[in-house]
Amino acid sequence: MGKMANKGDRGDKGHQGQAIRGSKGFSGEVGYSGARGRDGDKGDKGKSGRCLETHAWREWRRELSAWTMHWREFIQSGGVAPCSDISRDVAEVHDFLNDMTAWYEDLVTRRRVAYEASAQNLDRDIEQAKNRMERETRQQRARQEDQLAALEQQLREALGHGRYITTTARRRTAVPTTRRRL
Repeated sequence: MGKMANKGDRGDKGHQGQAIRGSKGFSGEVGYSGARGRDGDKGDKGKSGRCLETHAWREWRRELSAWTMHWREFIQSGGVAPCSDISRDVAEVHDFLNDMTAWYEDLVTRRRVAYEASAQNLDRDIEQAKNRMERETRQQRARQEDQLAALEQQLREALGHGRYITTTARRRTAVPTTRRRL
């Protein structure tokens, strides 16, 4: 059997011909064409278009008309006149840019002075807080050492009857012991 194609069945491949070496056999017959599909439905004729004028559309048309009128007046009165002296115009732009640059540099200088003063004040405040913390830490340590020395003295007095008290040099704290005298 042959292969199915869009146009129908194709016949089997023919055998090699005997009369001429290398010739092919006969082709199979062309198959039947398939059935044609139906035409689609046609749409009805639509209504003829018309522009719906809204308030926004009317306002835009008024503004466009006013702009067009002003444009015509501008063109009729000469439009844009070319520069009479380009050197003078360039000098004006150059002066304007120099003024803007000077204003900006002055602003930056004033701001920089304020920022530097603020940074110096912040550095001073940090240094003062550090010094205060170190001073208070030294004072607190001295009070604690005094309290430990007072406790050591009290323990020596209280436990001085038959008991020894040893102190460590590093910690300067009193450590009672329970050794008895012999």
